[in-house]
Amino acid sequence: MNTDLELSVTLRTDLPGHKFLVVNNGNHLHAFEKNENEHVITWTLTGNASQCEFCAPDGHSDGSGFQWPLNKPREGIFGAITKPAPNKLRMTNHHVDKTTEGTWPYQLFARFGDKVYQMLWVTTNGPANTPNPTIKNT
Repeated sequence: MNTDLELSVTLRTDLPGHKFLVVNNGNHLHAFEKNENEHVITWTLTGNASQCEFCAPDGHSDGSGFQWPLNKPREGIFGAITKPAPNKLRMTNHHVDKTTEGTWPYQLFARFGDKVYQMLWVTTNGPANTPNPTIKNT
C-alpha cells in the first residue's frame, strides 16, 4: 500500500515588493516513517498560484521546478521528479530502512507569465532549525 502526501503550494504576496511560493501554509517539515512501500509526494499549485505552472522537472526548457539546494540525497531514496500536470510535481520516497534516513531541504520553482517564483530561502539557521521546506525520513 502506498502512502500519499498531497501538499498545497500558494503564492505569498505579504512581503512588500516580493512574491514567493509557500508549501502547506508554511508547515514545511514533511516527516516520513519507514514503510515497505513507497511514499508518493505531490505538490499542487492552488489558490492564487493556480494560474502558475511548475517549471520543468528536468530543468532543460525553463529552469528546474525542483532542487535540492544543500545536501542531495543518495541515489535510490527518491524517484525522479515528474510533472503529471502543469500545476503538479510528483516524486516517490523509498524510505524502507535505516539507510534511507535523513533530512533534505528542497526548493520549488513556478512560472507565472514571464516571471519565475521560488520559495523564500533561509540559509542561516541550519537543518535542525529551518523554516525551509524539508523532507525528513525518520
